[in-house]
Amino acid sequence: MRYIQGENRSQSALFPLSLDELIPDDHLVRVIEAYISLLDLERLGFDKARPKATGRPSYDPADLLKLYLYGYFQRIRSSRRLEAECQRNVEVMWLLGRLAPDFKTIADFRRDNSAAFTATCRAFVQFCRHAGLVAGELVAIDGSKFQAVASNRKHMTPKKLKHQEAALEKRIARYLAQLEEADHSEESAIERSAVQAALRELQVKKANNQTCQGLMEAQGLVQHIVGESEAQKMRTPSGKFVAYNIQSAVDAEHCLILHHEVTQDGADRQQLEPMAKAAKAELEQPQLSVTADAGYSNGEQFQACEDAGITAFVPPNRSVNNQG
Repeated sequence: MRYIQGENRSQSALFPLSLDELIPDDHLVRVIEAYISLLDLERLGFDKARPKATGRPSYDPADLLKLYLYGYFQRIRSSRRLEAECQRNVEVMWLLGRLAPDFKTIADFRRDNSAAFTATCRAFVQFCRHAGLVAGELVAIDGSKFQAVASNRKHMTPKKLKHQEAALEKRIARYLAQLEEADHSEESAIERSAVQAALRELQVKKANNQTCQGLMEAQGLVQHIVGESEAQKMRTPSGKFVAYNIQSAVDAEHCLILHHEVTQDGADRQQLEPMAKAAKAELEQPQLSVTADAGYSNGEQFQACEDAGITAFVPPNRSVNNQG
């Protein structure tokens, strides 16, 4: 039995005549193209949404936004990987008209237009609402823990920093003693330059430790994540990790996310009011009903929601004082 044979790579072909013939009519990239064409990028706040009359031409922000939306759907977040997709992926070639921006251009676009990206998410919610894809009668609120890039080793507390400072001081004292011993010994076995280099490194670490302690004390912080200060160490189903608590408000009927927020709070008890108010603002409704699990049970939050015209359906949390 023969194997299925591929085409001869050197064989000339007349078909397909265009990239368009390679993309099915119901493909995702056609949806992205149609949606982006409806947006007023200048009103949303995108930089360079209106081309300048002079100077070198820049990439159209609509094209770069298409690339990012495609990447999000395909779980591609790296600017270098998006650059690679532009050069090898037929779907992206169709979407961008064979444009191939480099990774720095792609990364800078996201950095320079973070507020516009948020506005685009809000515009999508409004688009769904006007298209009848949001019922708006009941909104479900819940939180999910997303692990941060930083590891638990980067988690610092005042107590941990004090312990580290004490350990560094002991090591510095040991190296100083070695240098002192070498000064009084005619035949020393240690290499002074290596010891001095190690000593300088420890002194830099001690200075950084003291700087971190000073910043935490000045800002009243009880914990700090080195290199990712927005994250916090939280309890998750898999244990304690450096993470973010992502809050989402979802239309209960059509399961579309109306609003989301990245928070540093490991618990949900203070999140009901802000999330419910944000969802109500997105829906532009005078009244709203929301539901959440027992982790959101908080008397003060219930009262604040009621004052804002929001009815909250939340079961009592028997494990804590939920009266406020």
